[in-house]
Amino acid sequence: MNEFRTDVERLFIRETDSILDALRRLEATRERLLICVADNRELVGVVADGDIRRRFLAGDSLSDPIASAVQRNPVFISDQASLTDAAALITVRVHLIPVVDAHHRVVGFFSYQQSEALTERVHLNRTAIIGMGYVGLTLAVSFASIGLRVVGYDLDRNLIDKLNTRRAPFFEIGLSDMLEKFVGQNLTFVADPEDLDADIFIVAVGTPVSKASMQPDLTSIKSAAETVGRHLNKNGAVIMRSTMPVGCSRNVVLPVLEKTSGLVGGRDFYFAVAPERTVEGRALPELRSNPQIVGGIDRPSISLASRLFNMLTKSVVNVDSLEAAELSKLMDNCFRDHIFAFANQLAMLTEELGLDMNRLVEAANFGYSRNRIPRPSPGVGGPCLSKDPYILASVFNEHGLDPSLMLNARKLNEDGPHRVADKLEALLARAGKPLADAKVSLVGIAFKGEPETSDTRDSTSLAVLERLRAAGELCAYDPVVEPSELAALGVRPVELAEAFKGSDAVVVLNNHRSYQNWNLSQLLHTMSRPAVFLDTWQIFDPLALKTTSGILYGGVGTD
Repeated sequence: MNEFRTDVERLFIRETDSILDALRRLEATRERLLICVADNRELVGVVADGDIRRRFLAGDSLSDPIASAVQRNPVFISDQASLTDAAALITVRVHLIPVVDAHHRVVGFFSYQQSEALTERVHLNRTAIIGMGYVGLTLAVSFASIGLRVVGYDLDRNLIDKLNTRRAPFFEIGLSDMLEKFVGQNLTFVADPEDLDADIFIVAVGTPVSKASMQPDLTSIKSAAETVGRHLNKNGAVIMRSTMPVGCSRNVVLPVLEKTSGLVGGRDFYFAVAPERTVEGRALPELRSNPQIVGGIDRPSISLASRLFNMLTKSVVNVDSLEAAELSKLMDNCFRDHIFAFANQLAMLTEELGLDMNRLVEAANFGYSRNRIPRPSPGVGGPCLSKDPYILASVFNEHGLDPSLMLNARKLNEDGPHRVADKLEALLARAGKPLADAKVSLVGIAFKGEPETSDTRDSTSLAVLERLRAAGELCAYDPVVEPSELAALGVRPVELAEAFKGSDAVVVLNNHRSYQNWNLSQLLHTMSRPAVFLDTWQIFDPLALKTTSGILYGGVGTD
């Protein structure tokens, strides 16, 4: 046999044995299951504690034979099968599997504990991460920080060169320090797939949405799977970190892995999904504190992925299947997009009613634990929330279901920047200043200010910027984004003081904490008054601004 447990006779029971005999045998074993056999050891069925309880409820007594409690169609496996084959049969409900010979005689068993032990054969210390964006890079340095040997792979050779010289490609608190500490030690970066040598491969590439069709583009996912498949060894592991449509891991990634590797998932290699759950700006601490959701093709795959991520976080939540893990990530982001849309739609109403949405949110949430209504915003952008509702909608459509709720929420958030631009033009008109003659300064170009990030991908600020291209002069200030990146957007990068000096309008577009330290009255004094100050996050007191001479105030959710 293939290392199956052979100390099986202690689990044997006959149909004629009493329920009391069975209870005593169960008490003597830790396996939680008895195997019912005939006199020649031929398998009859299995008996669990729950089966006996059900017989008591039906009126059986301790002296009655156990025959009526036997499950007569149990899961079993041949002694010619492999340990991996047996592990694939272990589930939440099936903790022990009888092993039978060619004559259906019980010769051993395989247990959940053995299934767990199988994953110990995989060397967690040899890990490769595919894709060195926000998700992959922060995970790479985090694994390196706990002593794992990590290889980060990306097709972008310029990015790889930058990382190998310990330069961070984006702003993330603590990232530069970790690169400085671990690169050249147990953390390396490669652009040549032939340099990939690992037991565990974690795929963390992006899944964009096509602007033309609004359908998920799986090109990078498929390419990454081909790369991994060519370097995947037997008893290795593949863990998907990317955000994907439900079913993508099983129906798209797995066939590519199996075709290119010649191996079979769940038999020859472990396959799991552990979606990224961090927020940009706090990714490194959240990798340690956030619960990690794990799903897999089988129980051993879930166990292995859980063991790996337990090295980072104390809390791992197993959701049993690949599809459940995929959907959990989409649920997270689409729910957040939806509640933001709720606040932003209410903000449109409060503007019409002459009410202040921000004050209403504070009042409604105060001391009321069931409410967590967010404050309104100029829209909802960023590389995740701007696309994940479309990915989830594609899954709804695939199954013939109506995705209108999430799509309507997404459209409302996408319209936010246009409402901001319309309000700015209306306020400039009140000041007697056409947009074409105005100097306009945009403050906050990254897609969010808190927690701070330099990421401008799908930022709502960019949508406002595009609407204001016709301005006489268009400037931009951001406390984190590099001036060279601002210039590449076609605006003039300026420092804070210059953003206000001589400007006809200043528009605050994200909520970076440094804004609270401004000497706003002094900055406003340098503007070309009458001037417009549009505070889309209500960082400053609307009443104070509305009573400031020469300043026309505007906000989101307030008149």
